[in-house]
Amino acid sequence: TGVAEDELITIIPNFKLEELNLIRGSFGPFIPQLEIQVPLWAAISLRQLKKCQIVPPSWLEQEELTKILADEKKNTSEFRVLPFHYLEVAIQILDQCPEDVKGASVLRNLIEDIWVARLNKLQKGLADIATVQGSIPSVALKNASAMEINMIRPFFTTAMNEFYHLNKAVQTLGNNTRYDYGSTRPHSGSEDRRSTREKRNK
Repeated sequence: TGVAEDELITIIPNFKLEELNLIRGSFGPFIPQLEIQVPLWAAISLRQLKKCQIVPPSWLEQEELTKILADEKKNTSEFRVLPFHYLEVAIQILDQCPEDVKGASVLRNLIEDIWVARLNKLQKGLADIATVQGSIPSVALKNASAMEINMIRPFFTTAMNEFYHLNKAVQTLGNNTRYDYGSTRPHSGSEDRRSTREKRNK
């Protein structure tokens, strides 16, 4: 999950502790029953030690996810705004701390459906690349999440490189080839010069 583990998550600690000064920042003080934000990795660790309760993000709730899924299906060309690491955060919380999330199994299904709907948009955008002619193709990635971008990065980079070289080759061919409108055969500049020399020799 990488950087996703640094996403801040709200917890309710059941212990008392002064401020912690860590490499990734300072957190605390921890006061029992008082909400505080800590990185996802710390929240998961503390929960596994039964030292806190995790407060799910506001978007990780059945009503909100249902609306998001409806929007994703309705708008087939744009992504709904979601946290950049929504998928990694949801998976970590639902897998590691399902008891802290109401209707965890339902939320897991909704997250999966949202992921599939967004992935379908990416696949459609990549498929459209094959139909673009005369210009550099593009795929709208506005509001795409980290996981979604990582999914298509290898293919997209390769496809763009191949398209660039193909387009450059076509342009070079067009610049070096001239058509004689009295003939169906294209003539290159070198052929014209050779013909001129032959006429002079005669």
